[in-house]
Amino acid sequence: MLRILGFVALASVAFAQSPSPLRGKLIQPPDKDPVIEVNGRRVAIEADEDTWQVLRDERLAGADVQLLGNAKDADHFTVSGTYLHPVSVWRDGKRLYVTYWCDVCYIRTYVPGKCWCCQKYTLLDPREELDDR
Repeated sequence: MLRILGFVALASVAFAQSPSPLRGKLIQPPDKDPVIEVNGRRVAIEADEDTWQVLRDERLAGADVQLLGNAKDADHFTVSGTYLHPVSVWRDGKRLYVTYWCDVCYIRTYVPGKCWCCQKYTLLDPREELDDR
């Protein structure tokens, strides 16, 4: 019986931590961290460094974005790790994963910046599917 209760407790913690989506407009205030505007309310974001690089990408300013993670409270949201591809954009009614593409070397990345091969700045390339799935 004790094992069953332990399993139930462990399962409830695991399900409580499962990521959920937050969708809204990406706001990039000057000299401040980006926030998500949801129904006129601004939600502060916590994220890992790679996700911050995506959220600070000027090409996504004002975009309809969806973040995967967990709400700390009504005004704070923690984004899941980059390995889960937690940042998506909505365009034409479709959810697209945020990816970056080097059209010289044909290399896809998930963080903006220079291509590790040719050093050309990567292009924003939202996609319906990820290559690694």
